[in-house]
Amino acid sequence: MSAIGDPSLWRDQVVTAYDVVHAGVMEVWPSCRANIDTVSTVAQTKDATRLKKSARRRLEDPITRNLVRHLRLVPALRGRFHIVSQYELIAGDLTQDPDPVGYVDVGILFSVGLDEVCLFIECKRLNVNGASLAAAYVSEGMMRFVTGKYSPDLPVAAMIGYVMDGQVPKAWDSVIKQIRRNRAALCCVESSISSVAPGQFSTSHARTPVDIELRHQLLSAL
Repeated sequence: MSAIGDPSLWRDQVVTAYDVVHAGVMEVWPSCRANIDTVSTVAQTKDATRLKKSARRRLEDPITRNLVRHLRLVPALRGRFHIVSQYELIAGDLTQDPDPVGYVDVGILFSVGLDEVCLFIECKRLNVNGASLAAAYVSEGMMRFVTGKYSPDLPVAAMIGYVMDGQVPKAWDSVIKQIRRNRAALCCVESSISSVAPGQFSTSHARTPVDIELRHQLLSAL
């Protein structure tokens, strides 16, 4: 989504929106976590076309959809934000192809003055059957923001990692190692990794036309 005006003028509002949404995520996550087995089982019983998708997507998407519908019921978010699952990205330029360039897992739409702003959240599973999946978290998640495929004009976005075996510190270590290993490709700025709390940190990335800060939250699925 293209935003009107200078993103730096409303960066604080976007950060504030993230803080409110993050509080909502932490509030509803225990209920979402309790339903992970249920939504995963339902996802695996869909028709043959759906079953052709990778197991990763079949299991990941239902968890995110369930998170979205729980967030829509949070009093602090209702009426203030429009929360969308699988937000479709299409070019605003009428001369370009109208087909979507991608789908962000969660879109949080709200208004800042006359501008419509969207805080995007990409969600990835971690620690699955002995595999960390931290490399995919970076290459198929963070990189989409760094390259500008997602949130090209926005200064803040977010990542959520579903830690399927519950070992959040282990997942945190794997993700941080992958970020440091791919520091150049991720266009990390100096002191780009800032730890906030266990499983919660932020990273900063230089890019054109506007730098972006990614807020990360790793959540135990157990």
